[in-house]
Amino acid sequence: MSVLSGLEWERPDLFQPHLNHLSQLDGKLTKVDNWLLLAPQLSRSSRIEASILGSSPFSLVRRSRQAGKTAFGRIASVEHRTAAQRIIDGAESPEGATSTSTGVILPHPVIEGQSDVDTRAAAPNDIADPPKLIMAFTLIPPTSAIDSSHPLLRFQAKDTRHASSIVVPNTSD
Repeated sequence: MSVLSGLEWERPDLFQPHLNHLSQLDGKLTKVDNWLLLAPQLSRSSRIEASILGSSPFSLVRRSRQAGKTAFGRIASVEHRTAAQRIIDGAESPEGATSTSTGVILPHPVIEGQSDVDTRAAAPNDIADPPKLIMAFTLIPPTSAIDSSHPLLRFQAKDTRHASSIVVPNTSD
């Protein structure tokens, strides 16, 4: 929490609610015993790797921002999220009782661009240029930190089907 709280966020107002939730995983909401940091590596032969501030090489991930938004779309691949979920699920005993509460953090060094040319330009000589790099991450909490009896609320500015309701039910139609 001290690391996340100490980072500079492009849009602090967007991350603050998540930070508030994560801060409750110290025993107030539930207890997370361990956070496992996994550095995903791309498997394709054309992957571009670079050292970041003297680190061992990371696979650089190229992403584009969503149209009309400052945010990127999904950062972690389905394969990496699935592998992380298997690790989390493996911490549970066969009876369903959690023996340890482990979450996974998947860091992704992101280069904003449209092609491999943009990625290579951000890492000359296999050393990432920090101003051209965005350190994104996917945080997957342990199953014990997901309370289905208290689902998160989602707010929508307008839903004419429920014009007189304060809370609009979440429907996927």
